[in-house]
Amino acid sequence: DYEKADIAAAVHAGGCAIYHACAHNLVHEKSLEMLQALYKQAVFALQAKHAYEKGSYIAKKADLKAELLPKDRMILEYGEVVKCTHTMDVSELQRYGDVLLGWAGDLIQAYDADEM
Repeated sequence: DYEKADIAAAVHAGGCAIYHACAHNLVHEKSLEMLQALYKQAVFALQAKHAYEKGSYIAKKADLKAELLPKDRMILEYGEVVKCTHTMDVSELQRYGDVLLGWAGDLIQAYDADEM
């Protein structure tokens, strides 16, 4: 059984990892493959966030999507778009990356261990 503080720490760590890698990708790599991996990683952070907030873990992405607030649901929806994309111009990559970066930043602030 996990303690609530452990779950919050996992959400925070996930947000930090996504934020750091996303910023690096937007500035240096500009890689669709990296963006796809980051959106996939966001699913795990959303699962942990839901477990923290609602007390239950949801394994299936479709079931999770139905439970999420609009801003979090948008991350799953954008992730599906990015996953199914084979090519993306730099402006699209920037747009999808900016959304993920902002979401991860919000997650970091919301689950800051010093504030909880």
